[in-house]
Amino acid sequence: MFKVPIKKQKKRQIFLPIGIFLAMTVVVSAGLFAWRVFYYSFLGDKFVAYEIREEQANKKIEENISNYVFNNSSRKVPVTAGSYLISDLNTEEKLIGQNENKVYPIASVSKLMTALISLENYNQEATATVSRFAAKTYGNKNKLKVGTNMRVGDLLYPLLLESSNASAEVIAEFGGRDIFLQKMNDRAKSLGMLDTHFDDPSGLSPGNVSKATDLLKLVNYLYQNKKFVFDITKEKKHKIGRLTWNNVNNLIGMNYYVGGKNGYTDEANRTLVSLFDIPLSKTQNRLVALVLLSSGDRKKDTKSLINYIANYVTYGGKNGFVPSELSLPKT
Repeated sequence: MFKVPIKKQKKRQIFLPIGIFLAMTVVVSAGLFAWRVFYYSFLGDKFVAYEIREEQANKKIEENISNYVFNNSSRKVPVTAGSYLISDLNTEEKLIGQNENKVYPIASVSKLMTALISLENYNQEATATVSRFAAKTYGNKNKLKVGTNMRVGDLLYPLLLESSNASAEVIAEFGGRDIFLQKMNDRAKSLGMLDTHFDDPSGLSPGNVSKATDLLKLVNYLYQNKKFVFDITKEKKHKIGRLTWNNVNNLIGMNYYVGGKNGYTDEANRTLVSLFDIPLSKTQNRLVALVLLSSGDRKKDTKSLINYIANYVTYGGKNGFVPSELSLPKT
């Protein structure tokens, strides 16, 4: 058997250009193979080496290896939102975020769950009737009048394009409002959205609350299983009989935008869940989800964050480490 002499390596600080991430593995043979792994990450502008030993190695490395490289990690993005999160929809990797586990009111982003419950539980060809209660819901522009009959499936267009609160109530009442709300909350739990709660189907209630990481689970599920929900949100308008439903989302013409839902109430401020298809390498685009909660300027925040990702982030396969507080070993 052979042995490779290795000197104990202490923490080293090396100044290198930001954006370079290296991983080195040294194998020592002494009857059995044992691992000593050194990985490198940034602390501010300093390049620091850490050591991980044996059984920790594989798990720690897998947790920290990222598909993404940040070309300007010191650049700060001006954002008014209390919470935001951008994540790769396919790999579920977090790119950037702030307060993503803090719970906020979500306003009309709630309507994505309303659409999902309708699609999973109702016959979309059945007819629903607008009740007096639904017609009087705040924000109804008199398009949905008392006694109006519509296909359940057609109600998704005013729900998602014009963010119609009346449409949300008609959908909920179709199978019983209380039952519908219970289904919304049960579905949230089944998707792992454990800090999410719904008091109404529209989002008018400040009791409709969630966090960015929970909403990301909903977005992922919808995109994988009910993608046409996002297809609806990309339409500029949709005509059904004598009624035309216009898209009120002012992000629809933004670069890379491929769908989403926004909201506003006094308590929630401005909220957003959207998808963007961004060219992050020379050979491919990446589909990312953006969640904004409690934003003072939704459009400006969205542009700032998406432009940052488009200009300073590169997708390149498993070739870098992302520093993680939980995975940094004690030194």
